[in-house]
Amino acid sequence: MVYINSVSFEKNLVFIVFFIIFILNLKLINMVTILNVIFAILLSILLITPLVLLIIILNRTNVKSGIDPSVIKRLEDMDTTIANDTNNALDQVQIKLEDFEARLADLEEQRTNVKGFKK
Repeated sequence: MVYINSVSFEKNLVFIVFFIIFILNLKLINMVTILNVIFAILLSILLITPLVLLIIILNRTNVKSGIDPSVIKRLEDMDTTIANDTNNALDQVQIKLEDFEARLADLEEQRTNVKGFKK
């Protein structure tokens, strides 16, 4: 997305307006000619842009998919394999964490307070 700096845009717009007034004062171009040029530019933009976009859309929709179904099947199989391997690894990590928590709980139960240290 393009953001227009409003200060520079306003400065450029003021410059363009003063330039048009200067040209009109020199009697080189009359106002009708300027309006005709502006109208022609706007009309050409309004007519050409939709046509170009339509051509781009039509070209993209007419492109045939050249992917072999066997390739898609292999990719799906690889995806399934990766998902299964990941699930197995996470199950192993969960088992190890549960074992670790059980050993930690046993150590907590065996812990005794140290007595002594006379003052």
